[in-house]
Amino acid sequence: MKSSILKFLLNDRLVETDFAKTSLLPSTTVLNYLRMNRLIGTKEGCAEGDCGACTVTIAELVNDKLVYKAVNSCLMFLSGLQGKQLITIEHLSENAGNNSLLHPVQEAMINHHASQCGFCTPGMTMMIFSKYKSKSIVNPAQLRTALAGNLCRCTGYVSILDAANEVLANRAPDLFSMQEPEIVSILRKLNDGNSHFFNSENQCYYLPCTLEDALDFRISHPEAIIVNGATDTAIKQNKQFEYQKCFLDLSAVECLTKIEETEKEYIIGSGCTITALKEFAAHNYQVMLPVLEVFASEQIRNVATVGGNLSTASPIGDLLPMFIALGAEVEIASLSGRRKIYLEEFLTGYRSNALNKDEILTAVVLSKVSASPFCFFEKASVRKQLDITTVNIAVCLELDPDSSVKTIRLVYGGMAAMVKRVKAVEDFCKEKKWSKQLVEDCFPMIDSYFQPISDARANASTRSILAQNLFLKAWVQSTANKEMEDR
Repeated sequence: MKSSILKFLLNDRLVETDFAKTSLLPSTTVLNYLRMNRLIGTKEGCAEGDCGACTVTIAELVNDKLVYKAVNSCLMFLSGLQGKQLITIEHLSENAGNNSLLHPVQEAMINHHASQCGFCTPGMTMMIFSKYKSKSIVNPAQLRTALAGNLCRCTGYVSILDAANEVLANRAPDLFSMQEPEIVSILRKLNDGNSHFFNSENQCYYLPCTLEDALDFRISHPEAIIVNGATDTAIKQNKQFEYQKCFLDLSAVECLTKIEETEKEYIIGSGCTITALKEFAAHNYQVMLPVLEVFASEQIRNVATVGGNLSTASPIGDLLPMFIALGAEVEIASLSGRRKIYLEEFLTGYRSNALNKDEILTAVVLSKVSASPFCFFEKASVRKQLDITTVNIAVCLELDPDSSVKTIRLVYGGMAAMVKRVKAVEDFCKEKKWSKQLVEDCFPMIDSYFQPISDARANASTRSILAQNLFLKAWVQSTANKEMEDR
């Protein structure tokens, strides 16, 4: 397979990189690439997506229009920039026009004295700039959520929020707006519908644009690591120096990014980002919002995908308990055909799944009637935003008119080597009156079913207590909902 040349816009300059002729790896992070090229306004704080100091803005074509999104440059591979524009902090002032040296976002940060030591300032500014260029209205609560992935060690958040609220309330066309037709024209030429194979001396990286191309590569390169967002793999590269030999990046396979609706089902493409899933849920499946609103940070949600989160089969994966409780199925494709299995069957062990070497996860299928009358999803963690799960729970419950349990699904994460349903509790609860006493009667079964570990986040006994209390909280919430309905 012939090696392709990576082409993208670095600010307003077209960059072409032939990995066969450089020492760069296709999986070089965008952060490292920028700093190698002396664009050092973008800072490295944590190299794992926790601090936001490395935030940059990506502009890409969606339905032939530019869409701006903030990403962590420490978690994005250079090859993922193919056909996109990368905007860094240095470019904001360069593009501020003749009347001012600064972009309105930068001016607001200065006017509100929103910088102390300054290390977080470039990332904060780029996050706010991304919201400035978005089409949506951003209220103060939404802004706090958007900035949850940007940490300020000086704790100067009030002035930063004041600056952001002011500039976002007074958005106006900037020089980027005037340059959009030219940028769209360039990116349109770069996005020619071709698959790209980036090959260096020590690494190959395939970026297919069709599912068929991806499945072909899967057969010829079964050793390839599949990525779609790469937020998990990038951390391993940054922290554990695990440099993979071969990648299959599915982020350019458009058919995997779609969410389709049939008479009975929603079919969520495995390449659907968490941001896109959140937007879908807000209009069509609101019971999912409590999980999606505390999923990592906006920078990570903008690139992390449904398929990536499920395929890692992490015992503390955010989406797994929710989707299993909702009775989700997954679609799996190979060149020889497609198959569908329940998500809980897709998990085969600690960080292992049921994909064969020639297969790709293509979609999650949710029944429109799978959302029971009451659903409770909760994630217990040290921090509310941008933190790893200690224990998470998913409960989907349907009661008969006499308040006895008709159906219940109880799923836990963080309690075992993989996310698990507690079927013994489900069977015990059926046809019994849904009450606090019933929930408490289940505690011994939950205790005996799991043997949680002790680690840096919690010891085993704490996890056991959390598991019980989260189930009790589900009961409290369900009765509160019923009281509201009865009024």
